[in-house]
Amino acid sequence: MRDLTRRGAISCCLGCFASALAFRAEAVATRPAFDFSEVAPGVWRHTSWNTLPNGTYFPSNGMVVVGRKRALMVDTAWTPDQTELLLGLLSPIVATRPIDLFITHFHDDRMGGIGVTAARGIVSYAFERTVHEAARVNAGNIERALAPVARVFDLGGRAVEVFYPGEAHTVDNAVAYDRRTKILFGGCMIRAAAATDLGNTADAVIGAWGTSVARVAARYPGAGVVIPGHGKAGGPALFAHTIALAA
Repeated sequence: MRDLTRRGAISCCLGCFASALAFRAEAVATRPAFDFSEVAPGVWRHTSWNTLPNGTYFPSNGMVVVGRKRALMVDTAWTPDQTELLLGLLSPIVATRPIDLFITHFHDDRMGGIGVTAARGIVSYAFERTVHEAARVNAGNIERALAPVARVFDLGGRAVEVFYPGEAHTVDNAVAYDRRTKILFGGCMIRAAAATDLGNTADAVIGAWGTSVARVAARYPGAGVVIPGHGKAGGPALFAHTIALAA
């Protein structure tokens, strides 16, 4: 992780270790290659890896959606170096389209590369609570705060809605939904099918987690593919799975 001397980093690190235990099938001894894969026309998933306290490597997912006029990156890669790699792979795809960045919550696996994106002139957005939390722990500067609970990014011929359903994995976690492909990026509030517990709960509000996920499911009943923050993508069954773990 980026700066383990900052406030709250120790608890975050311990939480990530718990997350690694929940994803024994995902944590590996050797760092795999950075993955950038098109999962539907105009939608890419990026998967980066970072070292956990037990010495294994653990994956983190993000998403990129490209429209006719703009592109939206949902979360950076986990580290600055991997974010540089992501932008290099993305460059020929977006061509001259400007890129916006939306951060789903304030942890390093979501915004560890924000310094890199800022240096490239990419404007960053997040809901007000995320901007506040990121500033509180010195995670990085998010340029534009969005009022809750939802905002639509018009990319030109396609719309991506970002939505804050309430507290869960963190007090500020949000999701992103591409209306054209019905792909939902659930971030760390949605657990992969392989998860046997809630993982990192260092900043969680467990009592509200299930209710917040239910709000996501109710708002996007047509979601076909659900991408969690860590682990393999699934379908809407990940909503019920996460709610059961929270209960």
